[in-house]
Amino acid sequence: MNYRNYKCAIVEHCGVALINWPLSGAVQNPSKIGGGNQVQTLLDALQSNQCKWVSLSEEELSQHMTDNQARQARGKVVYIPRKQRTAATAKK
Repeated sequence: MNYRNYKCAIVEHCGVALINWPLSGAVQNPSKIGGGNQVQTLLDALQSNQCKWVSLSEEELSQHMTDNQARQARGKVVYIPRKQRTAATAKK
């Protein structure tokens, strides 16, 4: 899963969002969240459906995209460009 570009690659592209993320900060790769206590907190939230994936309505998705674009325009990094592959930059 593309955690680095979660808002674009997952939410906007797939129309789903992970709600009630139980840890501080943004949704991120579980291997990067810290120690065992934090992983257990996330696991408990997912198993109890406190934290879960939801499908966004067309209106919610449109609002999400508008908000992200406005934040990006104000200078906040929302859309993180992908790194170029080495083969793509090499001369042929």
